[in-house]
Amino acid sequence: MTRNYVDMLLNGLQDKKEESFFEGTLFKLPIHYSVTGLDRVSDIEIQNAVQDINLMQGSYQLKTLWLSELVEASRDDSDKYFMSDDRFRGFCVSLNGGTVGWALILGNGRDLNQLETFLKETSFRIFTSGASSGLIGDHKGVTSYGTRETGIIYYAHLLTRYALIYGRVPAGDPHEVSHFIEEFCPSVVFIVGEISELERDLVQGLLAIGAPVVSYKRDYGLAGVVTISDSIKGMIDAARLLPSIRSRHVERYAYDIDLLVGKRFRAEKLRDEDIGLQIEGSSKSFLVAKPSNDVNIDEIIIVGSTEDPSGFTVLLELGNEQIDPPMSLWVEAMLHRVLNYARGVKITLNQGKPALIMTEEAVQSGFTLEHLGKLVQSELRYEFPQIGPMRLSFILDSMEDALSIEMSDYVQTRTRIISEANEDNIETFFGCVRCRAFALAHACTVTPDRPAQCSKPWYMLKAYAVLAPNAPHGGCNLVEKGECIDNVKGEWTGVNLSTEERSEGRVNRVYLHSIFEYPHTSCSCFQNAAWYIPEVDGIALMHRRFSGTAPDGMTWTKLEI
Repeated sequence: MTRNYVDMLLNGLQDKKEESFFEGTLFKLPIHYSVTGLDRVSDIEIQNAVQDINLMQGSYQLKTLWLSELVEASRDDSDKYFMSDDRFRGFCVSLNGGTVGWALILGNGRDLNQLETFLKETSFRIFTSGASSGLIGDHKGVTSYGTRETGIIYYAHLLTRYALIYGRVPAGDPHEVSHFIEEFCPSVVFIVGEISELERDLVQGLLAIGAPVVSYKRDYGLAGVVTISDSIKGMIDAARLLPSIRSRHVERYAYDIDLLVGKRFRAEKLRDEDIGLQIEGSSKSFLVAKPSNDVNIDEIIIVGSTEDPSGFTVLLELGNEQIDPPMSLWVEAMLHRVLNYARGVKITLNQGKPALIMTEEAVQSGFTLEHLGKLVQSELRYEFPQIGPMRLSFILDSMEDALSIEMSDYVQTRTRIISEANEDNIETFFGCVRCRAFALAHACTVTPDRPAQCSKPWYMLKAYAVLAPNAPHGGCNLVEKGECIDNVKGEWTGVNLSTEERSEGRVNRVYLHSIFEYPHTSCSCFQNAAWYIPEVDGIALMHRRFSGTAPDGMTWTKLEI
């Protein structure tokens, strides 16, 4: 089997110099460097990449991406499209000047002009490549990467360098690169109309490094964070809900409250000289989220006054009967995060004791705990659309004394439930396909006895599976256990069926607790690999950075395949 575009890429490399790279950057080949940690490409690496692409195995779309990068580096006109590091840093400054995000438009659809109009109205910076460049690439305010299919790599350069420069993500760790880009880089790929086979694989490569895709009426066989919209306007609405775009969005809280709110303020640092209000928690204060069967509507309750407080407690009670104590722990983690989404307002935790800090500007704006409560409920409902009714209480007087023992008992009970959970006493397992964009055969199944390779706790996956079941950026689901085939190896009928479904038939059998015969799939970004050496009847371990050969002839490249 041969991908139709492989010969074209190889022909593009025939005239390449001994070492082809881009000028004006520390990274020479930014895509290749970000995913491999290497600043040059060897002939053997090219041969292996071509083999993987033709066999469509492993993370071949990533290899298509950096192979296309190498082709473009060999072009005489590459400097026309490549942005130097200095220009790139200046370009990123525009993100603080009103630009919502970076939009790459692909395809030959007749609605491209309408999409362009909507994107400009919502302050996206627009880029085109391939057919879209021929249709709208010469329009004012549009940056064209030319009509070559491989022009897509110049857009990928923006994303990878954003991770390397601003995220300080270590090169050679594609897992971290992809998750940083997905969460923080304001990037969206829009597809309207037809794209070629090469463009399709390059887009899958973009998905693999964390760029989400919004397409018009078709999925193009892509895997990862892909949203399909039935209208051009709906494409814009879907893009604005993506975490990386939403994190750039800042708005005034209300027409009569002159205070900006948005996810970007979560990491805001407050200066001591700017503080206008500070309330420390007492020894009885707490910040807790817990299920409650008497919550039927959203409520915000404030007990006591910020003018004469004796403590500061935050209690979130959740009325959704599907929420159990383990799930509430992750909701609690998100609660602490979204409490800090208002400019100049911070809820800090010191050994579990919360404190409220507000700048003088925030106090003078009229922003109150009532406003903070409404902001929290809105943000939690965005994170967990099925969260249900919430009662949020801010307690600033002695009432927290009466509740502290009850909350301490609840937290201890919750901790015990989580620590005692195992595959026999929970009803379902939990699945995740967040990494599927760069590992098509990977379908992760997580249990209390089999943690995720990325370290995400099982109760986190359960929270998203139950409370955000259809979120494209969530990728979590419940996995019915079915019957236990082998308790030692960890084989379950339900896990096999779910793995086959989530991997689209690529894998139909896994052992959760064995590296033999049917080991669990992986995202290919693991740092260590284990395998059996029969000659010594032992298990070998190899680190990703090891460049040598094991006693049995195994190398890292062979292990990855």
